[in-house]
Amino acid sequence: MSGTTKPKLLIFSHICNPVLVTGGEKVLSLFLRELVRHYECVLVVPEIGVIAHKARAIGIRLIVMDIPLCFSLYTCSPSAFHDIDNLMRQPAWRKLDALLAYERPDAVMVNTSVHPLPAMAAFSKGIPTAWLLMETLYDTPLRDQCAAFIASHCDVIVGMSRTVLKPFRKTSNVRAAYVLPPYLERSELFPSVWPQARSQLRRLYQWDEDHCVVGFIAATIYPNKGQMQFIDAMLPVASEHKLARFLIVGSQVDEGHYMACRTKVLQAGLEDRFVFYPFAEQVHLVYPAMDIVVVPSLMTEGFGMTALEGMAFGKAVVAYSSGGLAEILNATRNERFLVPKGDVSGLTDRVGSLAGDNALRHSVSDRNGKTSMREFGVESFRDRLHALMGMIAAIPKNRPPVPIPPLIDIPVAQKKTKPRSASTRKRRGRKPVAGRKSARSRRRRSLHRYSRRSAANRGRTARLRNRPSRRIRRRRSARGRVRK
Repeated sequence: MSGTTKPKLLIFSHICNPVLVTGGEKVLSLFLRELVRHYECVLVVPEIGVIAHKARAIGIRLIVMDIPLCFSLYTCSPSAFHDIDNLMRQPAWRKLDALLAYERPDAVMVNTSVHPLPAMAAFSKGIPTAWLLMETLYDTPLRDQCAAFIASHCDVIVGMSRTVLKPFRKTSNVRAAYVLPPYLERSELFPSVWPQARSQLRRLYQWDEDHCVVGFIAATIYPNKGQMQFIDAMLPVASEHKLARFLIVGSQVDEGHYMACRTKVLQAGLEDRFVFYPFAEQVHLVYPAMDIVVVPSLMTEGFGMTALEGMAFGKAVVAYSSGGLAEILNATRNERFLVPKGDVSGLTDRVGSLAGDNALRHSVSDRNGKTSMREFGVESFRDRLHALMGMIAAIPKNRPPVPIPPLIDIPVAQKKTKPRSASTRKRRGRKPVAGRKSARSRRRRSLHRYSRRSAANRGRTARLRNRPSRRIRRRRSARGRVRK
């Protein structure tokens, strides 16, 4: 155990963006606020960014260490184990081993599946290790093997949803698995500024309270986020409901995809009803302007913080039934607003019914604000966290180290030898010419001359080192004490 009253927990974050905060970073920041109440937390980040500043503000010590990531483990590609084996040969692996030996943590928590090295190093040393997964592994033929690898290098797998833990059901070497969804605290969403924020943003685009604003929001927008699906679904809504307006919030990382979306809106002649707005970290200034939040994610979401945030802000939410999104909407009694993944017409129907019925939209919004806090509020999270802490505390602290077996079986390369030709055998069997030194004799004489020169140079260097400087020799000459 560490010398403090609280056990020391070393937390490894795979990313720490200096400006934009991803969903994974946002969830980790929420976890840190509760973990610091029970542990002496130390956060290891690749660089100083937003979540590092937030962690430091609540008294968490920071360590900056750039640890290479393995995205092929997340995508379950055939090169995953080769990539991990290569990462273990880099200097970061030895630095990580030295860090664990120096810090001597009571437990280690690793964030996301792309960050295998900290989990492997901690588990191999016998340190209780929790691997926090926020994403679902890609469904490839290698997924079972990647899931087995993750399970064999940690004591407990913590998933944000049952969808995240689904690949581990077939794995026999799972020691423990636990569902720990994130939480939201209403007071930290600044509800007092919602009316003013709603009024300012809607006034900026000349929207009044009669307009129904349908929103799409993501920190970074790329094709799998479903922006194009959102536009395709909203074009019929725009033609049917003249008071409907559409707000797309996010930072564009794929210029081609972004321009294709803008072009589709321009070709429909609806550029005055669609607004493309840059992502802002202060989401409490954006969500209030919306009436409906649409989450058309084409990925199998590990959780879906956007849907939970929309409900916490008191908005009606329509979403694809993608992984954790289905779990959120089912837990908050919003099953009727779930749409099968890829069903654009289903999005159009659900959003159209809400946009055309103010009473329904307001009742759903009010209910979402209450049920989201009851199911995913801070009190529910603390109850689940206490159970997880009990699981970690029950892990034996004196467990012997577990050596890491070879990840790949690479045969030793054999030196290729070519059979000697008849001419080569004849040449090698040739007798030495008279008066000609053999190659071995020439090499021996060369080394002998080099050693003699080296000895002479060493003697000269020693004499020069012991020789007085020119200034001292001049003084001795003037005093008549120079040796002849």
